[in-house]
Amino acid sequence: MPTGIFQRSAKAPSRLDTPSLSILCIMVLAAGPDPADAASFDCRRASTVPEKAICADPRLNFLDERLNKNYRTLTLLMEQAGNYTQSLKAVEDRQEKWLRERNACGADAFCIANAYGQRLAEIGYCYLPDKPAKQSGAGPAPDCAELRPAYRLAQASACAYRVDVTMSNQGGPCGPQWTVVDPRSIGIENKYFHDKDSGFDAILLRDRQSGKYLLAFRGTDGLTAINDWMTNGQQAVGLVAEQYEQARDLAKELQKKLPRNSVIGTTGHSLGGGLATTAALQLHAPATVFDPAALHPRVARKLGLNYDEAGRLATVYAVQGDPLTAVQDGPLLPLPASPYAMPNPLPSAPGRRIPLDPPPHTAVEGLNPKHYHDIDTLLEALRRRASGRGCPL
Repeated sequence: MPTGIFQRSAKAPSRLDTPSLSILCIMVLAAGPDPADAASFDCRRASTVPEKAICADPRLNFLDERLNKNYRTLTLLMEQAGNYTQSLKAVEDRQEKWLRERNACGADAFCIANAYGQRLAEIGYCYLPDKPAKQSGAGPAPDCAELRPAYRLAQASACAYRVDVTMSNQGGPCGPQWTVVDPRSIGIENKYFHDKDSGFDAILLRDRQSGKYLLAFRGTDGLTAINDWMTNGQQAVGLVAEQYEQARDLAKELQKKLPRNSVIGTTGHSLGGGLATTAALQLHAPATVFDPAALHPRVARKLGLNYDEAGRLATVYAVQGDPLTAVQDGPLLPLPASPYAMPNPLPSAPGRRIPLDPPPHTAVEGLNPKHYHDIDTLLEALRRRASGRGCPL
């Protein structure tokens, strides 16, 4: 068994094409949540190209240290549970294979980060319960009057992922209800909505009928994956990540520039759901979020927000089987054939919970948990729920 997570390998498989979603359910296993942690090896002795790239990038340093601690904790607990001969050996073999995959990235920081995201997510996914944990705080099933606007809000959340939508104020990509608002038209600088350095992105939409505004946040996105992953990891353990500060600050700007009560709410998917919850607390407006990252109570307090309001303001739509929801709601790391489990440091997403049945295709594709978290899966689940109730969308 390798003594460290960095080992040389003569083989070099093709580069990874890992979904950026994978990092959402990890980093929370770490014993110490300090993002300034150093790499798990001595950078003065770094000899391979990937090692040198990791030492040169503090974000990769952070991912490496998280994986090192998580992997060692997992193997230690498995040894204590007596699972060495089968389960532990399989984990070790997969770790060695992963090292070869990561080394194939060379100096490509994005590829290296994807490799860490894949392995960290595998460690979490492989030991999740077979069924999602019971949802707490579930409200009554939504009727047609609620499903229709929920679907429009989900469309807005999906629209926030689009790059081209920020370049147009026609509103076409976001569905028939919404028009995209140019921030400059209401006296707000574009920097409040888009920050390449942190990965933060949001769009302001206007209801064509009422004229009121909706704030939609982009979730974890492949275009800014490393920064988004850092945000997810820091916020998950109660550290105030920059994107959460930016969500609050953007809400403050809207309060200054727009008439009182003209913002009807916030929305977002995944990381965007956590950001939307944050902004809603500042605006004292409803948040409708989809498979969201849970806002940590400690983060809310540090940002000067009243976390207790989130239970009243937020409505949470979650696809059954979504890995992020499962990680946040249930035991984070139960071990196979063992009574041991890692304590779960994550809060559940606050608010009224509305579970959605996954579309049938996810059962076929379910070997990859990504499919349960995709925004397209969420939209299809809402369409099926509405169709089953005879609700035209």
